Amino acid sequence: MLKKAKTIRVAMLASTHSTKDARIYRREARALAENGYSVTIALLSNEPLPDPEEGINWILFKKPSNRFLRIAVAIKFLFISADIFHLHDIELAHLIPIFRILGKRVIFDVHEFFPEGIRAKKWVPKPLKGLVGLCVAIWERCFLSFANQIIVVTSYIGNKFPKHRVVRNFPIYRNQDISDDIRKKSIIYVGVMYPERLVSNMIEVGRYVKDMGFEVEIYGPAHNLDIDELKKRAAQYSNVTFQPEKISYDITRQKFNEAMFGLCLFDDSPRMTRSFPNKVFEYIAHGAIPIITPIKSILDFLEDGQHAIVVEGGDPKIIAERIESLADTDTLRKKGREILKNRFNWDIEKEKLLDVYKQLL
Repeated sequence: MLKKAKTIRVAMLASTHSTKDARIYRREARALAENGYSVTIALLSNEPLPDPEEGINWILFKKPSNRFLRIAVAIKFLFISADIFHLHDIELAHLIPIFRILGKRVIFDVHEFFPEGIRAKKWVPKPLKGLVGLCVAIWERCFLSFANQIIVVTSYIGNKFPKHRVVRNFPIYRNQDISDDIRKKSIIYVGVMYPERLVSNMIEVGRYVKDMGFEVEIYGPAHNLDIDELKKRAAQYSNVTFQPEKISYDITRQKFNEAMFGLCLFDDSPRMTRSFPNKVFEYIAHGAIPIITPIKSILDFLEDGQHAIVVEGGDPKIIAERIESLADTDTLRKKGREILKNRFNWDIEKEKLLDVYKQLL
């Protein structure tokens, strides 16, 4: 009688992500569960506990607001039973050598430039930003060296690590109607708002597109911003909706499906110009034409006037002029969807993730 193959247990650990995070849950955990892995998503979170799904369940520990307390509380993750531990936050890096001593296999998933991200935090005093960034870089290099494998979202991030695999955060491709006929004259932004994301410019776009009949909709939690001042600016334009709070995944998808254009405007700081905003590809997946600043990592994949509209500095007036000059939005939208279908989608990236796991077995 043949023995039943052992089910490999995977624990995905995070201290700052939500229960239904796009990368952790909607892409990676689902891909693993669909391929026979048993996945536990263990988080420091104060959200409600989600109901278990086939192949996926959740464990939630109360999340302290203090970063240093989170590092301490993360010790609870050591008592989870799993064969492979897949970590997603730099705050958890100190657990890697302990897992290895316990004989566990460890993957660390690098979503961003951690040292630069920490230096940009408002709570870090200016005189200490360099020192804090250096300490995080040492922490990262030291502890991540113990991981069996490192996954990164961009090749630029991967340059820091001698052993890594690039698994980009491209969207899940779905067949759907993307034509102009089903769209509102809407320009959308949904996502976290920081000073580097040129929120004032996004609001100001409303001033220049009002006579063209366009609405500008901006949604998402705001950090390190003067929200009252931004609300006052938005109130000047009857065609601008500024809602600085998170909206649900389903509402986000609906907004993207309805919008004609999607905004992704970054300043020219090194951290932002090196980033890889997956939002641009999400816009394309839902049929909204991206309006972006010249983000090098994105322009390696997309071409101005063919798949997106690229505007230097995110100038609101020029954005309006580019929109007005577009004679055929439907063709540009279809070109974006075609390149997504053939090259830049999660089905392709998923195979890279599964290959990483197979190599660890």
